[in-house]
Amino acid sequence: MKIILGLICLIGLSFANDIKEIREKTEGVLDNIIVENNSLVILGYKKHGKIYDMYLEKSDLKGKKIWSKTYNTKNAKDDTYSRYLFSNDKTYTLFGTNYNSKNRNWMLIVDKNGKKLKERFITMETYFGKDAPLLKGAIQTSDGGYLLSLYYYPKTMALLKLDQNGKNEWEKIFNFDRETRFRSIIEYKSNFLIFRHTYMENSFNVDSTLVSISKKGDIISETPIGVSSIVEKAIKTSDGNIMFLDYSPFLKTLVVKITPKGRMLGEILLNGKLETIKETKDKGFILVGAERRLADKPSTDHWKNAVITKINKKGRILWEKVIGYDALRSLYDVVELKNKYIAVGTAKFVPGIKKGEEYLYKVDINKSK
Repeated sequence: MKIILGLICLIGLSFANDIKEIREKTEGVLDNIIVENNSLVILGYKKHGKIYDMYLEKSDLKGKKIWSKTYNTKNAKDDTYSRYLFSNDKTYTLFGTNYNSKNRNWMLIVDKNGKKLKERFITMETYFGKDAPLLKGAIQTSDGGYLLSLYYYPKTMALLKLDQNGKNEWEKIFNFDRETRFRSIIEYKSNFLIFRHTYMENSFNVDSTLVSISKKGDIISETPIGVSSIVEKAIKTSDGNIMFLDYSPFLKTLVVKITPKGRMLGEILLNGKLETIKETKDKGFILVGAERRLADKPSTDHWKNAVITKINKKGRILWEKVIGYDALRSLYDVVELKNKYIAVGTAKFVPGIKKGEEYLYKVDINKSK
């Protein structure tokens, strides 16, 4: 079945009774999705000529597109990849990265119809070397601003606080003896909690630490949490604790629950490299990502399949759905509606369209199945 929305051709596929795939014939990736005022807002990046632009679309809850926009920096010579999407009362704030630019990190504010209002490259007064730092994490703070974590050098990280309009409020530079990263950030009551990873010498293993930081960027406490790989995604749960994803080198994900003080409450090992965890209305959790399984023919390579997993509040797996084999798929974000979940990502090697490129991809998952 072919559905025409505007000028973009979509392929709607019922992969199972409870799953419907939408593959757009548009090269790119969708990696952020939010729900507000009975509409979906999706951020990603798409091919425009020889470069990638940031891409923002708004649709109704049934997936009918209301509008879509693409954005690039003023020189429009570099690929601009999407990173984070946030919503305010009257605007959306988009953060992107230009990997080929000395001004690597781009902030864009648009109105609720996608009209560009303000843009800026993210810079810091403390500056090292020829290249700007690379954006590694971002959250929207309770005062309407943003806190960013940035990577300078293997042993240097930074925190940058912006106000709602993108103006710098404060910055902090942290130097370490070993290669270190700041990853997920959570605002918790009057402080920020940051997951810090320090790489061990001559090893891919890391020491993970939960760092409590004041609203001015000063370190209050540091608690080792015993995680041996990288925490990419963490959330604050409705019971006041923290859930995070710990990636395993064996293409599995350890889902861990801790207190804000870093005390372990529980963990569960799930299939695949899961990208996002969201708490659901029933106090459980929905997770999306990708996993690798052998294709039907032993002579072929491993194929990447989209994976969607639902667990209850105690960490027990309720169901897992894998979408696979005829194309490489990855899911990066998910939202919950009344009767379904909607996940977004990318599909590659899709039958019937150009081989080797990534294409915009969405999945509807029926709750009742």
